[in-house]
Amino acid sequence: MRILAVNYPKTPKDEKKLVYFNKEYDKRIRQQVYIEQMQMTLEKPDLESMSSQGASLWEEFILLKRRCDIAVVRDPIQSKAKVA
Repeated sequence: MRILAVNYPKTPKDEKKLVYFNKEYDKRIRQQVYIEQMQMTLEKPDLESMSSQGASLWEEFILLKRRCDIAVVRDPIQSKAKVA
């Protein structure tokens, strides 16, 4: 993996390496990637079934309070620092 590393600021050696990698990608892989891309088909998502029901303000408040209570138990010093 070290060969793929490019240091910044780029040197002429790094530029040469990038040109080489781009050329090799075009020569060896680009056509196969294009073919796979054209073969792939995805179904359109059903947005009606994805509708979400949000939590009420009270439910969100209870969850937030519970998280804060857990944080106080786990790290009481940090909680004291926040209050002070």
